[in-house]
Amino acid sequence: MEEVLKSVKEAEAEAAEKKAQAEAEAERLLAASRARANDLLKISEQELKNYRESALNEAETKIEKEARRTLEENEAKNVKEADALLKDTAGEVSRIVRRVTDGDRRHA
Repeated sequence: MEEVLKSVKEAEAEAAEKKAQAEAEAERLLAASRARANDLLKISEQELKNYRESALNEAETKIEKEARRTLEENEAKNVKEADALLKDTAGEVSRIVRRVTDGDRRHA
């Protein structure tokens, strides 16, 4: 009987030791997990920051390109319209100049 009690006490001591080891291992794993989670959080934050910056840069470049294209199109259109107006007014200007210089209303 004494041997059975001794065996039970040894088993209890062994179980307590294994429990303590398991708790220590769990604490170590928990600490490692928290450290890894913090590392991943920092990495993710940096990657998101980089992505946001590159997306903004791409958007700015695209907008600048589109604005330049639109300005060039409008400038070309406006130049054509101005040239057409000047072409249409050239005859009228000549007629007015003749009237002023000649004093002749025949050209009216």
